Amino acid sequence: MIAIIREHVQEDFLWDSQRLGYRSLSARPKDNKALENFLMGEFFGEASLPR
Repeated sequence: MIAIIREHVQEDFLWDSQRLGYRSLSARPKDNKALENFLMGEFFGEASLPR
């Protein structure tokens, strides 16, 4: 999913979450871990997030 996002944006973008509404996220490589964590929670629930 991150690769698909980065095909279209390289900086900040708005994500329309069914649970959380619109969220501003970063597609910058330096922010990869935060984006990955957010998407894991978005697609698989909070229980899937690393502790």
